[in-house]
Amino acid sequence: MKKLTSENREDFLEYYHGLHDSSIKEMHVDLQNAKIELEIDVFWSGKPTLKKEGTYETNKTKIHLVFKHIHQFFYKELTAYDYIEDAYINDVKVDGEKFICFATDKDEPQIYIICKEIEYEDIKEDGQI
Repeated sequence: MKKLTSENREDFLEYYHGLHDSSIKEMHVDLQNAKIELEIDVFWSGKPTLKKEGTYETNKTKIHLVFKHIHQFFYKELTAYDYIEDAYINDVKVDGEKFICFATDKDEPQIYIICKEIEYEDIKEDGQI
């Protein structure tokens, strides 16, 4: 797994197009270990290519995100029709301590998580990483 940090978050958001049109398929919350795992079906990744018929090949994939040392999290009831518009990932300070904030939207998130560490992996359609 790769760490998602202040240094690579812009590259992550650019490569996965801000997770635009993506959807959360699974969420596992482990409060005892202060850990949350998300599996996201990503609609756009890498550089889309224009096909002959005028549509884009968006390079769909899945990513597995692991949030460790959770400080705070919130989620609204999710439905099958909920999609991420533009994910927000940024450093935040809480009581003078540095954390990472992940949210499915900056203004009205379905999910937001404030934690110390985020790791991720790209899971290809055939299950290979």
